[in-house]
Amino acid sequence: MSNGKVQKKSEQKESVTVAEKIVRIRTSRIRKSIHRTLQTAQFESLVIEDSIDEEIEWTTMEERIRKEQNWTTVLLTRFKEFHDLVCTDLGLEHKKAYIKQAKIEQQKQGLDLDDLDSI
Repeated sequence: MSNGKVQKKSEQKESVTVAEKIVRIRTSRIRKSIHRTLQTAQFESLVIEDSIDEEIEWTTMEERIRKEQNWTTVLLTRFKEFHDLVCTDLGLEHKKAYIKQAKIEQQKQGLDLDDLDSI
């Protein structure tokens, strides 16, 4: 009897290790875009835009985050190169873009959804 119990336990351990080795591959779709509007003259503007729509395979969240960050880097690099090319060809000067951020006053207990309407 003791031999039978030992064999069953060892078989269970082997099946668990085989199941742990099987990793589920997941897929996600990444969609990102970036655009910038340049005012070339009074009442005249030019929109520079680039986007990606890719499908990635991943097994862990860390791998998914890393792959998403890689695609973000690719998108930004492509956009910068295209932006510089357009500005050079049209003879436009580079100007820094400023982003205005809304100031949020935090209360001691934090914000709830009703507080977001005042922003």
